[in-house]
Amino acid sequence: MKGQREVYIKQLTAGYPGKPGIIRQLTTRPLQPGMITALAGPNAAGKSTLLKSITGLIPAHGEIIMDQKNILAFPVLKRAKLISYMPQYLPFDISLSVVESLVASLKASPLDQISTKLPEVKKRAFDLLEEMDIMHLATEPINNLSGGQRQLVSLAQAIIREPEILLLDEPTSALDLHYQVAVMKWVKQYARRGKIILIVLHDINMALRWADEAILLHNGKVYRHDKPGAVFTKEAIREVYHVDADIESTGSGHLQVIVKDQPFD
Repeated sequence: MKGQREVYIKQLTAGYPGKPGIIRQLTTRPLQPGMITALAGPNAAGKSTLLKSITGLIPAHGEIIMDQKNILAFPVLKRAKLISYMPQYLPFDISLSVVESLVASLKASPLDQISTKLPEVKKRAFDLLEEMDIMHLATEPINNLSGGQRQLVSLAQAIIREPEILLLDEPTSALDLHYQVAVMKWVKQYARRGKIILIVLHDINMALRWADEAILLHNGKVYRHDKPGAVFTKEAIREVYHVDADIESTGSGHLQVIVKDQPFD
């Protein structure tokens, strides 16, 4: 799905006080609508920093171009209507019910075409819960949910406003296989609506299974950006992660990485 809605990240630099250049002059290929792009790399490679710089949580310099406009120059509210960010963990001390949290997420930054009247906002929240097959959680307090349920609710909070760009920071971390699949199926379904998905995944095999493209970061820069099978090669894994691995095809045709017993020196 190529066209105006592509996103171009150009010469992006971002960091934190005392660590100003975690990512430096970072440029990617266009991020395409309708596709999941996995963001991978070792710890401290700049994955979460990149997501936070796109969403505006930390200052950044450079360009993030969509429709010939630099998103970095957008006011906070305008950027929030375009981009949604799902952090790695939802806070534990939230006493709101699931549906109340969705209402709060939508009313905090409503879409221009969506009414902020409570009955209509609630209907939108309930419709999404039903669509995601988690209606049974609607009245549950968030702090009573399991880890997998919390991740699904966090994903619902991120997509309730139907953002054009969805940024996900390790949404499958610490989840069992059932919830990993449930989350990734929903991410893929949302991407197929023509949305741009950038998702941090530590698990390379998850990226190989679910992503359409992958960006491998190394020392704050793009090491490779291509189809997952072309990104996660034996040579790339050896150079970036410092382990030896074999790349094999599964019975279903997906590639998988099998790390050998000992890392090399």
